[in-house]
Amino acid sequence: TAPTGTIAAMQLIGTTAGQGCTFITLRNCYFSAGHNGSNSYALCAGGSTPGNTGYDHDSVSVIQCVVSRAQNGIFFSAQSTATYNNLLIQEDSVGSMTPGLEVTKQGIYVLNCPGVKIHANKIFNIVSTNSEARGIVLGAGSINSSLSSNHINGVRYTGTGIYSICGIQLTPGFTTVNVSVYNNIITDVTGTGSSN
Repeated sequence: TAPTGTIAAMQLIGTTAGQGCTFITLRNCYFSAGHNGSNSYALCAGGSTPGNTGYDHDSVSVIQCVVSRAQNGIFFSAQSTATYNNLLIQEDSVGSMTPGLEVTKQGIYVLNCPGVKIHANKIFNIVSTNSEARGIVLGAGSINSSLSSNHINGVRYTGTGIYSICGIQLTPGFTTVNVSVYNNIITDVTGTGSSN
């Protein structure tokens, strides 16, 4: 419950190839970090420090969990040479309407997670005052994946600068990606805009 600094409510650590957490199911859990400022994570899978890339967290399922009070809600960041295969993120609630318990940057973020399925999640009230805000980010290396039936509402930047805001961001980084995005509902995505 630290009020500042790098923190994760739940962290999966993989620091060597082949030594990640495998065949893990997180179901009906509540993840809330000690603060929702910089470098805070509700659920983080990576290396030894929250936010760093890790190795081989394969066949992990996050199902029907409640995620709040963090800069990053569900965060899976893999090395490009030791990807996280067969990740399932399904029927989770990410966000909060209670002041101080919001997720403030990214609801769900995955990097180098081929075959990930992000399905039927509710992502809401992602509110940033000093950086970009995203509902779901499908990052580089997350090929052969699907995003379906997610409801994303209230992704907002409320500061005075100019930052890009989006409900779903796709940056798979390959020529052939085979990513399916279907039956998602995205509403109330707002920012300050720019004259450029």
